[in-house]
Amino acid sequence: SILDLRGLRRAIGAAPLAGARVLHLFASAGMLGRVAEGAGAREILQVDASEAALAFAAAHHVDDRARHTFVTADVFRWLPALPPDELYDLVIVSPPSMTHSKAQVSAALAGYRKLYQAAAPHVRPRG
Repeated sequence: SILDLRGLRRAIGAAPLAGARVLHLFASAGMLGRVAEGAGAREILQVDASEAALAFAAAHHVDDRARHTFVTADVFRWLPALPPDELYDLVIVSPPSMTHSKAQVSAALAGYRKLYQAAAPHVRPRG
């Protein structure tokens, strides 16, 4: 929810992002991309499986459309196909909950680990 991301929004808003390239995975309605734009990011690539969520993001959470690119894709499939030389100053990984019970925790942790390991190589040094 929006409240769950308050701290992350504050951190991104305070980050030195002037001229930065930002990759926002599981972008949903694009609020974190908007915050990155406000912090000065020059390029924000937002990826989410929901075309409707990205359309909402483009319509309501963008001030400078030229800075944003929206990709409708399953992040778990899209990210491993991202060329290894695609580097970003900031990679935001904000997946939805992958567990709803204690029995799912082990599988969810494995999923998060796989996701973060796939995203990490795309962070520019000092990113």
